[in-house]
Amino acid sequence: MADDGSVSTDDAREVTAHRYARLDRATGSRAAPLAVVDLDAFDRNADALVARAGGAPIRLATKSVRCRHLIARALARPGFQGLLAFSLREALWLAGTQIGGDILVAYPCVDAAAVGELAGDDRARERIALVVDAPEQLALIGSAVRAVAPARRGPVRVWLDIDCSLRVGPAHLGARRSPLHTVSEVVRAARAVGRSVKPVGSGHSFSPVALTDGVLVDLSGMCGLAGVDRNVARASALGLPAALGESVSLVRVRAGTRLRHLNQMLAEQGLAMPNLGDIDAQTISGALATGTHGTGARFPGLAACVTAVQLVLADASIVECSRHVRPELFAAARLGIGAIGIVTEVELACVPAFLVRAQERPERLDAVLERLPAWGADTDHVDLYVFPHTDRALVKRNTRLGPGEDGPRLADWRRRLDDDLLSNTVLERVCRLGSRSPARVPALNEVAGRALSARTFVAPSHEVFVTRRDVRFRECEWAVPAASLVPLLTGLREYFARRDPVVGMPVEVRFGAADDVWLSPGFGRDTGYLAVHEHHSAPPSSYFADVEAMVREHAGRPHWGKLHGLGADRLRELYPRFDDFVAVRDAVDPQRLFGNEYLTRVLGD
Repeated sequence: MADDGSVSTDDAREVTAHRYARLDRATGSRAAPLAVVDLDAFDRNADALVARAGGAPIRLATKSVRCRHLIARALARPGFQGLLAFSLREALWLAGTQIGGDILVAYPCVDAAAVGELAGDDRARERIALVVDAPEQLALIGSAVRAVAPARRGPVRVWLDIDCSLRVGPAHLGARRSPLHTVSEVVRAARAVGRSVKPVGSGHSFSPVALTDGVLVDLSGMCGLAGVDRNVARASALGLPAALGESVSLVRVRAGTRLRHLNQMLAEQGLAMPNLGDIDAQTISGALATGTHGTGARFPGLAACVTAVQLVLADASIVECSRHVRPELFAAARLGIGAIGIVTEVELACVPAFLVRAQERPERLDAVLERLPAWGADTDHVDLYVFPHTDRALVKRNTRLGPGEDGPRLADWRRRLDDDLLSNTVLERVCRLGSRSPARVPALNEVAGRALSARTFVAPSHEVFVTRRDVRFRECEWAVPAASLVPLLTGLREYFARRDPVVGMPVEVRFGAADDVWLSPGFGRDTGYLAVHEHHSAPPSSYFADVEAMVREHAGRPHWGKLHGLGADRLRELYPRFDDFVAVRDAVDPQRLFGNEYLTRVLGD
């Protein structure tokens, strides 16, 4: 070692020679070829991959890690989930081992005998899915499955491989993996083999709106802005809500863009969404399809701000619709619950970026019920959280600021204390404790209702509207006439007083303006929204069904992405344009290519 503490070249050579001498002694009795793996380095590399993945699960490619013990070691680490096998024969062998996780065969398989073996092996079918990239390959798989005796065979799961490489003129970037390059080609391939198709966003919905046993189309790769038009006609001429004002820009957004990324991209353009819900994990197409809304008596849901939709229909055609081009299709497609087609782009009316003054404070529930109608009418955005089995509520009143207006910002330490620690970490622990000891819930809710102290701050609109949510829960939400909120909250307080078991999570209350979107929960009436939650660890109970019975007396309409038990007959009574929506669906998807069990329940056959 040199005097300055550094390692000389000669020292490094000596260390390397010593290491190889040890390896020679350790492996001297074993026949070549063989390999030696530094397990510490292996683990460090695995951890680095998990860090770069940013929370996305990593599927381990077995062609890169050819040792079963190393495969098992990687899968045992947090962040790894499932295997990507080189061939079906390899996948069948893996399925017979104790190495865990599902197995996706990465390359299209034409081994008919192996497919037949898979079709006849119940355990293997539970773990293995095949990647396919052409109708001809699907036909081969189908033929191999049918060759197995009916009593022994079962369905084989497949994934469609779509070419997402980039082509610009004659230039081609990326692997040429699949003949399926577009959503239209996926739809055409699915039709050819008689499978249903469902688009999926971020998977945020609590309802089974996107579930399918057919082809699931992940649109997360179709993201970003496709264009910004700042030279538009007056907002009123576009049929937009009056609350947007007359200064709007039209922004084209690709369907898989997550709201959190859209908010950032709009801010860079000096723009903002007119209103937002309190979650930003959804894709824009998923948020629109399920009726996502924010709060504010003058502001309708997000779908009311859509000015054009591009979508792929069941015949694989790509169409554009708006109020003036195929208006009936537009009326259905801007909130289509996945029943009309696969949305690929939307055009949104956005407003100049603005600041919001947030005023948040705990209040007694009696005072809240007395003042809630006035708050809803004279405050831009009101959000209320009622803590069951207590007389406590948290009230958020947010005011839009004009150009040149500003105010105090929230200190980082206060944001971490309130939003990270109290609203998430502490709430999670309180919910878990309440699930284990229900008798403690009223006292825990009393503490939670008092824990968040009053605060006032100013921030960009999307930073105020969106709330960090790390606690996992189940939710149902109902839209009722705004005047029904106070009677419903009064009834809920009486319900909580006599309910056993107790309820641990807050009830959320919001407001919304009437709109003209056919399947919007706010269609045709000023609306109050009532959302109830159960922690994911809580045992199933009658809570959601009881609330559903209460809102029935107030013509409650369900949020399409949240849990509810209504069927087509009742929904037809609640939505004046229900039959118009179904007529459009009948016209563009008579074979129900985009159908699933949920749509059959809520829309009919």
